[in-house]
Amino acid sequence: MLSVEALTLFAAYVATIWFYRWMRPRTRSLPLPPGPKRLLFVGNYFSMPSSCEWVTYSKWCKEYNSDIIYLKVFGMSMIVLNTYETSSELLESRSSIYSGRLQSTMVNELMGWDFDLGFAQYGEKWSAYLNSKFSRNLFHPAAAELYKPQLLTAARDFLLTCLEDPEVLSNLKLMAAKTIMRISYGLDVTSKDDPFVKTAENAMKPVSTAILPGAFLVDMLPILKHVPDWVPGAGFKRQAKDWNNKRLDMLNLPYEAAKQALNSGKFRPSIVSQNLQRLQEEVDAKNVRYSIDEEDVKAIAGVVYTGGADTTVTAISSCILAALEYPEVLRKAQQEIHDVLGEIRLPDFTDMDSLPYCTAVVKEAMRWRPVLPINLPHQVMTDDEYRGYRIPAGSIIIQNAWAMLHDENVYPDPFAFKPERFIRHGKLDPSVRDPTKICFGAGRRICPGRFMAFPAVWITVVSMMAVFDIEKSVDERGNVIEPDHGFAPGIVSSPNRITCTIKPRSKEAEALIQASASCDYTQGL
Repeated sequence: MLSVEALTLFAAYVATIWFYRWMRPRTRSLPLPPGPKRLLFVGNYFSMPSSCEWVTYSKWCKEYNSDIIYLKVFGMSMIVLNTYETSSELLESRSSIYSGRLQSTMVNELMGWDFDLGFAQYGEKWSAYLNSKFSRNLFHPAAAELYKPQLLTAARDFLLTCLEDPEVLSNLKLMAAKTIMRISYGLDVTSKDDPFVKTAENAMKPVSTAILPGAFLVDMLPILKHVPDWVPGAGFKRQAKDWNNKRLDMLNLPYEAAKQALNSGKFRPSIVSQNLQRLQEEVDAKNVRYSIDEEDVKAIAGVVYTGGADTTVTAISSCILAALEYPEVLRKAQQEIHDVLGEIRLPDFTDMDSLPYCTAVVKEAMRWRPVLPINLPHQVMTDDEYRGYRIPAGSIIIQNAWAMLHDENVYPDPFAFKPERFIRHGKLDPSVRDPTKICFGAGRRICPGRFMAFPAVWITVVSMMAVFDIEKSVDERGNVIEPDHGFAPGIVSSPNRITCTIKPRSKEAEALIQASASCDYTQGL
C-alpha cells in the first residue's frame, strides 16, 4: 500500500505533467496583445519614444483600440497598461505573479541600486524586509502620524524662506531636503548648498533617467556588461562606475554623521538612531537572527530620501503651476481658508476635513501633472493569460499612470484643472476616483511612503495658499512671463523651473508667517 508521502509525490508529478502538456501549450498558442509592428531581432527598438513615453503609449493604445499593448525591444517583452481597470485586474487581483520588478542591469548591477526597496526583486527577502518591525515603524499609517510635527515645522519654515527669498523651486528643494534629512538622519540642513543635499542630488538625478525601460542597451543585452571599460562604445560602463560612487557617497556620508552623533549622545531622534538602537537591543538580547543589520539601516535611510525628495517637490510644483494658470482656483481656495480660519492662525492637519476644496486642489494637481507619469515598472513572474492574450513570463509591465489620470471617461475635460470634479454638496465626492489610487502605484509594489507623502504635500500647499498670492511674473518691459510647463526627462517628471511672483496677502498674513516660524512642532519627540 502506498504511503501518504508517495501519493503526494505522485499527485505533484501528475499535476506538473498536466501543466506543461496542457496549460503551457495552450498559453503559448494564444496571440500577443496588439502593438506596433516589430522588426526582426531588434523588435520595436527604433520606434520607442525618447521622451514623454506615456503620451506615445497612450496614442498607440488608441491606434490599436486596446488598453493593453505589446512591445518588444531585442529580447525584452513589454506590456503597457493604459486603463485603471486593466491595471487593477493584473497588478492588484493577480499581484502574486505581477509583483516582480525590472532587474535593470544598468541600475541594479552596474550602478548598485539593488539596495533600494523600490528596485528590489519580489520574493522572500523583499517581503521580510518590508514587513520587518523596522519598516513597519516607518511605512505604516499610524507611524506616519508620528512624523506630522516634522512636516508641519517644515511647511512653516518654507513660508518664512519664501518671505525672504521668492525663488520658489529652490526653496521647495531646500524644504524637502530639510524634512527628510531630519527624519532620516536627525541632521540639520541650513542652506541650499548643504553638502549632504548636493551629494544626494548628484546620486539621484542619473537613476531617474537610467531606470526608464530602454534607456540603456545593456538592459536589453545584459551580456554587454562584460565588455571591458576601455572598449569603444563602453562609455556606459565608465558612467555607471561614476554614478555608483555617487550612490555610495549618498548612503555613507550622512549615515556616518548620524552614527557619530548617536555615539556622542548628542543626537536628534531619527530613522537611523531609532533603528541602530533597536539593533543594539537585539544584540544585547543575544538574538541569533537579527531582523536587520547595519547595512539595512543605512539602506532604509537612503530609501526614504530617494523616495521622498524629488516627488514631494514635483507634486507641490504642480499645484503652483495650477495657481498661475488658473488664478480663480487659488482665489476660491483662499476664500475657503478664510471662511474656516479667518486671519487668526495658519492651517494645520486638524483642518483637513474642514477644507475639502483645498484638498481637491491637491488631488487635482496630482492628477493633472502626475509625479510619475509611468509608475515604476512591474514584472510578471510566470506566463499568464488575459482577455485571450498571452502575457509572456518575464515581461515588463508598464502602468501608464498619465493615461489613467487623463481618462476622459473618468475625468471629463481631463487636460483642464478642475478641483470641482472631486466636490459634491460641499464635500469630497467618494464616487470620483481618487488619483492617489493610481499615482502611488499598485498591488504589492505600491509606494510604502504614501501615508507620509500626501500629508506633506497638503500641508505645504494649503499653508502657502493661506498667506501668499501667487501670480505670473513680468519682465523689465512689463511683459507677462508665461509659466514653463516643461519637465526634465526621467521617471520623476520634475519641473524645469518655476517663474512667478509670490508675496504676502496682507500684513496679517506676514505676521502669521513670522510668528509661526519661531515654533518647533517637533519639540518633545
